[in-house]
Amino acid sequence: LQELSPLSLQVRFGVASASEAFKRGNDLKGSGKMGSTVNFHEEFHRIQQALQKRLFKKVDYLGSAVELLELGNALRREGSAPYAALCCTAVAQCHRAMDTPLKAAHYESEAGQLLWNEELGLAQLDKDAFHEFVSEATNCYLCAITIYLQHGRFGLASTLYAEMASHLLALGQAGDAGVYYEKAAQLIEQQAPHVAAGMIQQSVLCRVASQDYSGAIEALSWLLPVLQHRPSKAFGNRAADSELGRNAVAECLLGQALLRGVLREYKEAEEMLAALQKHAAQSLPSSDIHTVVLPILAAFLEACEAKNREDAVLLQEELTEMVAPLHNDLLLLCLPEL
Repeated sequence: LQELSPLSLQVRFGVASASEAFKRGNDLKGSGKMGSTVNFHEEFHRIQQALQKRLFKKVDYLGSAVELLELGNALRREGSAPYAALCCTAVAQCHRAMDTPLKAAHYESEAGQLLWNEELGLAQLDKDAFHEFVSEATNCYLCAITIYLQHGRFGLASTLYAEMASHLLALGQAGDAGVYYEKAAQLIEQQAPHVAAGMIQQSVLCRVASQDYSGAIEALSWLLPVLQHRPSKAFGNRAADSELGRNAVAECLLGQALLRGVLREYKEAEEMLAALQKHAAQSLPSSDIHTVVLPILAAFLEACEAKNREDAVLLQEELTEMVAPLHNDLLLLCLPEL
C-alpha cells in the first residue's frame, strides 16, 4: 500500500514531494502546457485518499483505476501529458495491487509513451531544450519491460526496448540508443533473427554516431553469425533474398575492415579484407566486390597506414559510388590527418 501513496508516485516522476509536484503542475498550467478545467490537485488527491487502507474498509482498486483513467483522459485532452502519464502510472499500481501485472505493464508503457511524445514535441520546438522527461519515460518503459520479461512476453519487451532506442536516437542520444537496440535484438534473436539483424544494424549506426567504434565492431561481430544462420523461410522470394543475405554478410565484413582502419588497426583490417575476399569469391562470384572494390580498398588502407593523405583521398573518392552511406562515412574517418 505504501507503493500506492502519493509520495511514492511523485518521487517516480523526479520531484521530492507531492506539494512540489502540484506546484510543477501549476507552472505547466501557467506556461500553457496544462489546461484550466481539470483540477488535478483535488481530483488526484481525492482518488489517492480512497486508496488508503482503513479499518473495516475494502480498498476499491478497480473503481479508483477507472476514475484515474477518466482523469488522465481529461488531462490528455487539455494537453497535459506529464500529469496524464502520472495517472497511468497510478492505474498501473492499482493493477499491481489487483494482481493483474500484464495490465500494469500496459499502463506503464502508456505512461512512458505520453512522456516520450511530450519530450519529442519539446525537442522539436527547441533543440537545445533540457530533456526533463527522458529519465521518467525510460523508467516507465523499464518497469513494463520487467513485467513482460517475468511473464515470458519477450516480443513485447523487445518492442519497448526498440521504441525507447528510437526515441533516444531522435533526441540525439545515440550511445544509449545503441544499447537498447542491442537489448531488443537479444530478446528475439532466436525467434525472429531477421528482425534482430535489423536492430543490430541500427545499433551499429548508433555506435558509429557516438564514436564508439570498438562497440560497433562488437555489434558487427554479433551480426555476422545472425546473418549467416538466418533461416530462409523468413524470406518471401528465397533466391533474391538469399542473395540479399550474402550481400549483407559482405557489407558486415566490409564495415569491420573499415572500422579497424578508423582505429588504425591495419593488420586486423587486412584480415577482414581477406575474409571478405573469400566470402565474395565463394558466395558472390558475379559481384565486382573481389575484382574491383577490394583492390581499391586495399590500396586505400595502405595509403592511410603510410599517412599518404593525397593518395588516400583520391582512392576514397573512387570508392564513394561503390559502397553504402555508412561505409562512405567510415572511409572519411579513416583518412590520415593533415
